[in-house]
Amino acid sequence: MTPAQALSIDTIWQQWERRIVNARFPLLQYLGGSRHSAFYLTEFSGAKAALKLIPAGTPRTAAQIACWKIAARLSHPNLLKILDAGLWHADQDQDMYFAVMEYCDESLAGVLRQRQITAAEAREILTPTLSVLKYLHSQGLLHGQIKPAHLLANGDQLKLSCDTIHRNGEGHPSAIESPYDAPEKASGTISLTGDVWSLGITLFEAFTGHLPGADRNGDAKAAEKLPAPFDAIVAGCMARDREQRLSLSAIRALLDKPVPKSVSEAKPDADAAKNTNVIVLPAAAVRSEVSSPSRMEVIRPNPSPPKIETPARPTSAKPELSLRELTPKPFVAGIVLLCIIAIAIGIRLTRKPAAATPAASVKVAATAEVAPPAHTTAAQAAPPKSSGAVLHQVMPEITGQAQSTIQGTVKVGVRVTVDPRGQVTRAALNGRSPSVYFGRQTLEAARQWTFLAPIRDGKPQSSDWALRFEFRRSGATVNARMISRP
Repeated sequence: MTPAQALSIDTIWQQWERRIVNARFPLLQYLGGSRHSAFYLTEFSGAKAALKLIPAGTPRTAAQIACWKIAARLSHPNLLKILDAGLWHADQDQDMYFAVMEYCDESLAGVLRQRQITAAEAREILTPTLSVLKYLHSQGLLHGQIKPAHLLANGDQLKLSCDTIHRNGEGHPSAIESPYDAPEKASGTISLTGDVWSLGITLFEAFTGHLPGADRNGDAKAAEKLPAPFDAIVAGCMARDREQRLSLSAIRALLDKPVPKSVSEAKPDADAAKNTNVIVLPAAAVRSEVSSPSRMEVIRPNPSPPKIETPARPTSAKPELSLRELTPKPFVAGIVLLCIIAIAIGIRLTRKPAAATPAASVKVAATAEVAPPAHTTAAQAAPPKSSGAVLHQVMPEITGQAQSTIQGTVKVGVRVTVDPRGQVTRAALNGRSPSVYFGRQTLEAARQWTFLAPIRDGKPQSSDWALRFEFRRSGATVNARMISRP
């Protein structure tokens, strides 16, 4: 398809905007498509959703409807949901079949247009992908089109697209060849191991930014060195003989295998993956045959929280005495203990508490009125009656590994609603965040802010604030601004 033809197709589909499917689903915005289908932003039960349209009466239609029927019966937290489907009499000459799905605002394909992923991010992507593929394969189903554009993100949760799922051994609804297809597909062989091949190609592309080359026999060849254990995983997935490819359980075993010490020292990703849920997926519009499916009430997995090592409580510089050393001389021991206690109390009273910062080089530049220090008088501390102020602000905790991936500046805006007590009751991203990980960490930090409520008629009032966070490799800054006053 030439760029001119693609432009013409987009123009045609855009003309369908603002129409309403079966008097229920408004076509709010054209998201992308092809000659065979189109995706639109719509609403389902008051939340964003994606709607896919396909013309009735084409050879692909029956296969696509069969896929939708299968997907509608499935339930997995990492599988995109089919919310509704049916036939729409668009006009006298054209009938359209449609499916309404969850809306995701990010995809791995969007990330790869900007940069490659890290080993920590690969773990966060691969783990739920293996889970949902195991779920499908256990029921004799295969996905059929594992590729970056079909690995989506709904908030901080990975979602695998669902409208290509079909039964093992049956023909695929898409007749279009893909560079992610297993070699045996060209001869009509369809099997579960085809998903494993596609997963290996996708991982290779995610690490390198390009598809693997081919050797003399036409087999995919991964020339670049990948970090462990992904080098072994990709090689095992890309075996030309489908019987020699890794099983999903074998992939998971490699993923769970401890990384050699020499590798973990050279690659700080291992610690980042262990201590944080790093999925840095910058937002990008999905302009393809994949829905850009959004935040809805979804079933979420309940992973065990990461272990957080509590830092040791600071101790006195004087070494601690053992009970054995104290028992021979009880009188002297009593004096020594009293001295130690007195010194400890004095140090605690005079020592200023250290300010907790999420990173070593965090700079805070809040433009809002900041609450005065505790030693000021009550008259000085009282804010103007007509204004509010920031009382306590928290910076997002960003891992060093994630911070090292920043190119330029990552800007994340958050809008918070504050109740009369100064507590944040709602926090939402103000516009599209360039990264799921940075957006999630920023929202968690914003919810912990507290404010001095503005006063009207002698009573504290609710207010809205705009927080603008900017992340660079050197650190982070924030500006706070009240955007609604009582």
